[in-house]
Amino acid sequence: TSAEISLRGKLYSDKVRFPYQQKIQVLGDGSMQVTQDLDTPRSFGSTQKQAFQYGLLASLLLVCLIWFTLTYVQMPILKWILLLVFGLDLIAVLGAVVWGGMDFFKRKPIPKVGVQAMISKDMDSVKWFGKGPHESYPDRKYGARVAMHESSVADLYTPYVYPQENGNRADVRWLEMRNVNGQGFRVEGDALNFSAHHYSLENLTKAQHTNEVKDAGQITLNIDHKTAPVGGCSFEQNFKTDLFLDAARYSYSFVWKPLISEE
Repeated sequence: TSAEISLRGKLYSDKVRFPYQQKIQVLGDGSMQVTQDLDTPRSFGSTQKQAFQYGLLASLLLVCLIWFTLTYVQMPILKWILLLVFGLDLIAVLGAVVWGGMDFFKRKPIPKVGVQAMISKDMDSVKWFGKGPHESYPDRKYGARVAMHESSVADLYTPYVYPQENGNRADVRWLEMRNVNGQGFRVEGDALNFSAHHYSLENLTKAQHTNEVKDAGQITLNIDHKTAPVGGCSFEQNFKTDLFLDAARYSYSFVWKPLISEE
């Protein structure tokens, strides 16, 4: 027997709505098949949106002023001066409108596509088959080897001087997390990414120094379909846009299985 739960909704990120659908199918052996579909629509950047909106309003106002000048201003010299000023302003404003409008159609890289779960802090033993033992990303994984690796959650953390995204493991086929009694769960998928930390994403985002990264009392587990490149390797690598996550539709799935004890 099996049961199925389907969720639909919108994710909100930087005032942009991301339609998504997630299906969780509970299988007869107690495992779960998680399928996620995320649609990241095109959108304006905040500055470009203001330029586009205010530019349209200013354009309308300038067109009205030009019409008023042509219709009601009788002095030839004043008329041509006003037309020159309003005309140059209109060109500048239309340029802002075009600049803002073009931003809507540009690809805007997103940081990652995946699922985040909060789990008990006693699930501290981590084992996975994939890239390791150190962190790896799409543009920083050639030095990591594909093998079975083991670590504690604390050792997955990379303490950069300025707190930032860290600790991802790429090309993961399966992941196990257990407590001291050998109980836990196993995640299986196709070339997944994962990271696990004792702090929350909100804490990491707000922290300015490593001492501000605090234990949240639980483990934040990220199971990601794709992650963006981190850059910084070389000038050429930083502009390899084929590694960016475009605003598009992403679909993936993984299986979450319970583990009773070590086999």
